[in-house]
Amino acid sequence: MGCFGPSKTSRTRNQERDTTRQHPPPPPQPQHRTVRAEEVLLRIPRCRVHLIDESEAVELASGDFNLVKVTDNGVTLALTVRIGHDLQWPVIRDEPVVKLDARDYLFTLPVKDGDPLSYGVTFSGDDRDVALVNSLKLLDEFLKENSCFSYSGSSKVNNGIDWKEFAPRIEDYNNVVAKAIAGGTGHIIRGIFSCSNAYTNQVSCKT
Repeated sequence: MGCFGPSKTSRTRNQERDTTRQHPPPPPQPQHRTVRAEEVLLRIPRCRVHLIDESEAVELASGDFNLVKVTDNGVTLALTVRIGHDLQWPVIRDEPVVKLDARDYLFTLPVKDGDPLSYGVTFSGDDRDVALVNSLKLLDEFLKENSCFSYSGSSKVNNGIDWKEFAPRIEDYNNVVAKAIAGGTGHIIRGIFSCSNAYTNQVSCKT
């Protein structure tokens, strides 16, 4: 009568069990969760926004002006301007922004292989509105840090900018901006200053 030891298949299974006991599989890795959040850095009530080209100025939106920071797991992804629920655009360091007078701003967004988009923003109120004046000071400081910002420094324009009157000049303005950008960051501010001052002087002569 013969004696039979464990079969080869049985020995292989036992070895696999021993290996599993000695080297257990690693625990499942926790899935990376994206935590995206938005923070309103500054809110200024009552503004109007016009889209400006060489032929006309079209009012796109009105409402509160919001500066919004978008983050993902604590990392800043974008800074945006948001007007109401339907209009927003990014704020970037190479974006020329000109403060034409106390309440009027011109945001110019470079577009690859196309003409820039120009948004004219007008805030409601006057110098007696302390809350507005303080909010615009904060806006100016933010734009100095996060865009290519300039201010004509003129106090002659008291009635605000007529964006429809400004529209035919936007092509000349965009040409100045394009040349300034092509000349390097150091030339952008000087180019925008010369353009904004020229426009402010033209408007002042008519008021």
